[in-house]
Amino acid sequence: MEIALTNHLLGGTALVALVGPRITWMVRPQGSPTPSIVLHKISDAPLYADEGEVGLSTARIQVDIWAKDANGESGALIAKRVAGEVKGRLSGPTAKFNSENFVFSAVFLENEQDSFELGAGNE
Repeated sequence: MEIALTNHLLGGTALVALVGPRITWMVRPQGSPTPSIVLHKISDAPLYADEGEVGLSTARIQVDIWAKDANGESGALIAKRVAGEVKGRLSGPTAKFNSENFVFSAVFLENEQDSFELGAGNE
């Protein structure tokens, strides 16, 4: 699933124009350029019927977007633009897609929140 989801995001030309190839899972390398996206698998559970597993699962993925002020634009606004592109790739009518022999049949936004960090070392 991780490879398929990453490849689907990288297929969005507007998203790639903002973050380039900087989409990683679990860890953002310290000092790496921004904006970037870090994905985390929060849960992934198989679905069952009376006969057992049916070959489907329900996964929850957390998307963290990292951005800092650049070219006179605030990091918060850059992050919002990236978030909009991620939602455009994953939510709504475009949510059903095939990638790497993996079918995503529905993607739903569950929650959205903003946060920030202050201080040195927040590259």
